Amino acid sequence: MILDELGRGTATFDGMAIAHGVMQHLVHEVKCLCLFATHYHTLTREFERPNPLVALYHMACQVDESNRNVTFLYRFLRGACNRSHGIHVARLAGLPEKLLEHAEESSAKLEKVMEDKYTLSLARRMLSLDPDNLDLEEVKILQAECAASLRPRN
Repeated sequence: MILDELGRGTATFDGMAIAHGVMQHLVHEVKCLCLFATHYHTLTREFERPNPLVALYHMACQVDESNRNVTFLYRFLRGACNRSHGIHVARLAGLPEKLLEHAEESSAKLEKVMEDKYTLSLARRMLSLDPDNLDLEEVKILQAECAASLRPRN
């Protein structure tokens, strides 16, 4: 099965919720081979830790930060993509530089808010653990998610 950009064209959180629900159903219920392409980076978070049912890959590209040019390398690499390249693609499409600079600023602010909310969610989950009745597997999962959230995504 191949799914590309499931949930796009809807409100961001609606689309992300639809994509997440379908992905969960495919992984845990259907258990079929599937290529699931998405721009919703947060969907990959729970699969950044080892999982026998899911393997993360991304299409490689090279970004020259001096001139902001992006070159797509047409290579399929292991791991989740660590950043979005939508603004680079918009630059390739010829959108005005002033608009792109504003978009970069807005994107950085929104990404920071999302990262902060995710970190807060992890902290709440850790604080809710019962120290007298620890589930070692849950602790390992939280450790992996915390480590992943601390890795730079720029």
